[in-house]
Amino acid sequence: MTQKTTAIARGVGMISATAALMAGVTFASWNTSVTLTNNQVGVASANLEVSTDGQNFAKQVAGFKALKLVPGADFASPYSFTLRNSGDTDLNLSVGSTLKKENIPAGLDTKKVWGRLTAAGYPVATFQLFDLVDKGTVQVPAAVKLAKNATLSAVVEWKVEDSAITGEGAMATENFNVIFTGNPVTTP
Repeated sequence: MTQKTTAIARGVGMISATAALMAGVTFASWNTSVTLTNNQVGVASANLEVSTDGQNFAKQVAGFKALKLVPGADFASPYSFTLRNSGDTDLNLSVGSTLKKENIPAGLDTKKVWGRLTAAGYPVATFQLFDLVDKGTVQVPAAVKLAKNATLSAVVEWKVEDSAITGEGAMATENFNVIFTGNPVTTP
């Protein structure tokens, strides 16, 4: 082989190797996602009810399906629901979950999976999936009060940080319930 042919062969080899590496990274990122699906949204207080249509209220409704959340993308998979306080006492709201540590797939960092709750008339609240798993309950948004005989429309969305997944492939949590609790507001 001549020196010119060898240089061309090395250049072609380098370009081919770079293209293969880029294709592999792209393939891995397209096939890496997190799914939160087949969950229930429910309530744990006697006078608190939930609805997905704002008309038919119950203690539990079919929950959110956050399918194939792509790491690094913005909040996605909005799930709208309405809470109703059918009692005669104002309630402070908190949210919890039935998700257990052992049902989190290996390689998923729950501190890098975010939920965002938007409730009409209140500041947007963000929380980590970690908060729902390891702490069991979080205040939503700080000091959200649901007045007696009132409703509150809300939307929850999910986001996965770039570095939330170690390894390749799609990950899914086991089914879990998101539970809202209303505690009576106490005035000093």
